[in-house]
Amino acid sequence: MAVEKKTFLFNKKNGVMMVNLTDSLKRTPHIMDQIDMTKFVVKEVEFDNETHYWQGDYETGSVKSMVEGQVKIKETEVHYAANIRVLEEFPLHKQLNIIIEMLDQSDIPNTEKFTALRDHIATVKAETKEQKKVYAEDPGYDYVTIADELEVAEKIRDI
Repeated sequence: MAVEKKTFLFNKKNGVMMVNLTDSLKRTPHIMDQIDMTKFVVKEVEFDNETHYWQGDYETGSVKSMVEGQVKIKETEVHYAANIRVLEEFPLHKQLNIIIEMLDQSDIPNTEKFTALRDHIATVKAETKEQKKVYAEDPGYDYVTIADELEVAEKIRDI
């Protein structure tokens, strides 16, 4: 592939790169009229998808060359990625519930600390359920559910 002019859109508030307008997208009639440009800042760069990548935000970022040879990978980054993969499938509260359920069904006697932890989690869970109900029903709050957040995130992805 060859070096070509790319149009990157960055979040105007925080400078995070949001969109790389592809050539096919740029050929869409009136595409720029369909994007709320009050929310973005634009940067035009020379870029080859096979040999370059963007590093950083709007203010401090730049096009970087992918070089042949070693790529630095930190062990902490590998651990972080593994943790995220586990948490996406089993958030911490679900992990605890699974362990509590398993231990309660086993013949192992519950320790005093385990029983206290299980009871505390049950109390917090009940209180949280009540809080959600109050926030959702009280007109003084604009309660945003996880489903609402996911819907917004999907819209961001679907620019």
